[in-house]
Amino acid sequence: MLVILLALSYMLFIPYARFTEYKDLNQIAYSKLSIFPLTVEVSTDNAFISKEIIWGIKGNIPIDFKNDGNYTVKYTVGFTTEIRKFVIDRTPPVITLDYLRVSNKEDNLLKAMLNEGGTTQLKYIENVLNEETKEIEPKEATRDFTDNTDIKIHEGVNKFTVIATDGYQNTDNVEFEIIGDFTKPKVEIIKPTYNETYNTSEEFQFKITDPNGISKVLLGDKEIAGNEQGVYAFKVDYKDGDNAVNLTVFDKAGNSTNASKTVLKRVTAQNRIKKINDSTLGNAGNGGVTTPTICNNSISGYNIYCYLNKYRQDTSNLALGWSQSNATYASAYAYCLETTNFSLSSNPHYPTQDVKDCMTNKGFSNTKPYGGEVIAANRSSAKSYADAFRASSTHWNIINNPSAIYMGFGTSGKWVVGYIGF
Repeated sequence: MLVILLALSYMLFIPYARFTEYKDLNQIAYSKLSIFPLTVEVSTDNAFISKEIIWGIKGNIPIDFKNDGNYTVKYTVGFTTEIRKFVIDRTPPVITLDYLRVSNKEDNLLKAMLNEGGTTQLKYIENVLNEETKEIEPKEATRDFTDNTDIKIHEGVNKFTVIATDGYQNTDNVEFEIIGDFTKPKVEIIKPTYNETYNTSEEFQFKITDPNGISKVLLGDKEIAGNEQGVYAFKVDYKDGDNAVNLTVFDKAGNSTNASKTVLKRVTAQNRIKKINDSTLGNAGNGGVTTPTICNNSISGYNIYCYLNKYRQDTSNLALGWSQSNATYASAYAYCLETTNFSLSSNPHYPTQDVKDCMTNKGFSNTKPYGGEVIAANRSSAKSYADAFRASSTHWNIINNPSAIYMGFGTSGKWVVGYIGF
């Protein structure tokens, strides 16, 4: 009897039991020498999964190990308890890549980020000199890297594979391509085909192509759009003399091409006679300056000048000459007021820093043309702008000054700016 009691006590306090977790098979194998039952409790991340009470001495217990997590398994036989903790991770690491899809640089930075700890490898094709044939041949290569690495590319398609392995030997890979583009975009002038003309205006057309796409096209400092065929069209109003049109084209890799077309606008005999008459303008008056009988009512600097000259003549003052240099500066100032969204409730004679920076970017200093400055906004026609200037005593006193000898006006959007010289 004593032997039996000793055996029972041994099996109660020091039982023989062996347990093996077969995680991929979703089961636990056990064996024991005890008349007492085996209790198996399984939980993960503090969430209960199952509890089994087993009386047999050997066998397999089905346990759901399919989900990733931090597992705890508690084995109890008699008064003896064993606790095992382990991690199940069957999920491959998530790879996030950051790189230029199209590049004009031979050396490029690749950043590979994982959502957990692990290692990364880069698989790629490199050109290697064959020592036997002395020819360059493509060869697959693999190298380790950490968060980022420099990679070299050549013209055309460059294929890469990033392979990531986490701490539980789960792997995944991402294939990607970088287009090497070291070629500048191609620009072809479609029209005009001539270099000299008597026309007053023309539609210019440029055909722009690049196998990897165009990023932007600048006409001067203004971005313009093309059609699906890659044709960029815009109207140019000719002034007498040389008219230079300059385009800057950027492709998606960052390559750029500059293209220009210069057209000489010749002056007809009638215009030459008018210019001779106009050239008699002096400090004493308007000389041979004449104002058209009918002024065009579309909004332009010259049309506003035309109406104001008529209003001057209504008061028996002479018509003023046209100053193209003043008009050029006035057009730039109107453009800067418009594009910087200068408030209509603010005084445009005191520009904001944004307006000043815009003028600097357009190549003008803050020194304005000699003479009086007049500004109006938000009118519907050339005549309504001229009427606004005439209705303002401050502006009209400048414009109708008997000592004035020339005017120049510029427009942009809702703004009109003018300078009257003395």
